[in-house]
Amino acid sequence: MLGHVRPILPVLLLASGVAFQTSPPPAPAAATPAGAPLPSKGKVNEKGVNSELAGVDSKEDGVLSFARYEGGSFSLKQNRIATYVNENEVVLVQGKQRFAILVKAIAEVWEGNAVASRVALATGSAVSTAGTKNQTAGNPTGVGIVWADAGKKNGVVLRVDKGDFPAFVSALETVTGLKAAKTDAKNR
Repeated sequence: MLGHVRPILPVLLLASGVAFQTSPPPAPAAATPAGAPLPSKGKVNEKGVNSELAGVDSKEDGVLSFARYEGGSFSLKQNRIATYVNENEVVLVQGKQRFAILVKAIAEVWEGNAVASRVALATGSAVSTAGTKNQTAGNPTGVGIVWADAGKKNGVVLRVDKGDFPAFVSALETVTGLKAAKTDAKNR
């Protein structure tokens, strides 16, 4: 039976392109020329905050965490966001909106249950939040960030996912050089 298969084998290999291939297939050419500039997302807006809507030059790299935007200086919905902390900025992404806070402008970092009141006090404005009904005293995941811009302070309140909280706070402390001050309901 093997005698009948041997004469057909070279024909099958040749037809399939496996046999007699002397060089590798050509690599596809690059779509973008090597010297072409990367697209820019824009510039800093009047609040000192980078926004894709105003045209930002921010990057989604660094320590990735997921959180809920609770309130603050940005026009985001009180809903889930992705955050990226890198050496130059803290980027908040919700849908097609991107806001970046320059690390060198961050003046205060808070963690705990009472971050909304601390951010409101620091910025001199009301920070409406969705509340802390799912927050436990022993496991705070609230983070408040306050930054200065042209003499005015802005701030945000985030409810960071429990699994991401330690890495997010550690990254913030590392890039800003600030220790996250602890808040709780007793300090209001």
